[in-house]
Amino acid sequence: MDKSQNSFIQSGPKLTKTNLPYLLGNRLSSSSQRHKNVMVSIATLSVSIGISVMLIALGVIYGFKKEISAALGGFGAHVTITALEGNNSLETPPITTDVNYPSKISQLDNVKNIHKFARKAGIVKNDDVMEGIMLKGLGQDFDWSFYEQMLIRGSLPRVSDSMRTRDVLISEVMAKRLNLDTASKVEMIFIQNPPRRDLYKVSGIYRSNFEEMDKILMITDIRNLQRLNNWSSNQVSGYEINGYDLRNLTDLHNSICDVMSEDPQIQESLIVSNLRQKNQMIFDWLATHDLNALVIIIVMLVVAIFNMASALLIILLEKSRFIGVMKTLGADNRLLQKVFLWRAVYIVTKGIIWGNLCGIVICLIQKYSGIIKLDSAGYFLNQVPISFNWATIILLNIGVFAVIVICQLIPTHIVSKISPEKTVRYE
Repeated sequence: MDKSQNSFIQSGPKLTKTNLPYLLGNRLSSSSQRHKNVMVSIATLSVSIGISVMLIALGVIYGFKKEISAALGGFGAHVTITALEGNNSLETPPITTDVNYPSKISQLDNVKNIHKFARKAGIVKNDDVMEGIMLKGLGQDFDWSFYEQMLIRGSLPRVSDSMRTRDVLISEVMAKRLNLDTASKVEMIFIQNPPRRDLYKVSGIYRSNFEEMDKILMITDIRNLQRLNNWSSNQVSGYEINGYDLRNLTDLHNSICDVMSEDPQIQESLIVSNLRQKNQMIFDWLATHDLNALVIIIVMLVVAIFNMASALLIILLEKSRFIGVMKTLGADNRLLQKVFLWRAVYIVTKGIIWGNLCGIVICLIQKYSGIIKLDSAGYFLNQVPISFNWATIILLNIGVFAVIVICQLIPTHIVSKISPEKTVRYE
């Protein structure tokens, strides 16, 4: 071997037993770009579509869980304390605030905030339109950030100590149905003994997309409800408590019950209920989405595996002469299997990259435009929600890649069936 040949060999990649399958597989991938194989394109497209569908399914499921859980927690609370005899009705008997348990609950590590509330059923009337509503009263101790994020016009009700106002916060859905806007006067009728009428002013309008609550809920100063019910300033419908994470709802509920159990008289007259107990049907419905996602992932994964296997088998048959030559040169079956496995890795990687790109773009379009609408009567929301859980997305990509590539070990066994003496003799 002369010096020029030696320098050429040294300048190229060093061939070793470890990197030879990769280099040959990469060479096959590069050369195949000049001769497009239909099955390779189908396999790549199959992986891309599969990943896209999986990402969209996960985005929608996490979106439903996030939006509905946040709405239920925002409009209500993670845990509620009310009078025992009025737990399941809109109007509850009053409980007194001259007790010690609220301050003890607020000191618990898993409690984010606690506030007083009052509620009352009524009828809102504007021109010839009448709607049944639930008027909810809140005070200064309420964390208004939930409604601040959803406010689209006007301002939140004024609940300062200086004076009581008749401001009400209504939803965009209610504003359209009743033909109301900010600064509009709205009349409410309360069926009680004797019946009462009250006039309020719309201070602000919010949009939550959670139409089940948007249709009925109006927010005002808690003192308006105390006056309507002829309650004193230390009487309320109950307390609402929020934790830091809905996943720890059971622990939050139990820790509050432990505080309440310290006073037997209070425990006998009050009831502690949590968000899941009051909305069991909704949470069960959300749980079914996990099964739906699992079915979608399995189906798309099986389709991608079969398409990849078909493509790899065709590539193996097309390269039978290459396999025969390599066997003649001393390559064993295991090395050749690795070569075509690297070819499969290239196809899967390309498919996953395009699938992620397409899936995330589609999710972002829906997230910020809300193109796809829903019937709120069946889905609680008026548009398809999207939320990303990046840890799950990363794990999904790793899992899909690993499963598809591992399954390609089966078709690569055809390498052992190809005989060099039958393939090399033919051009």
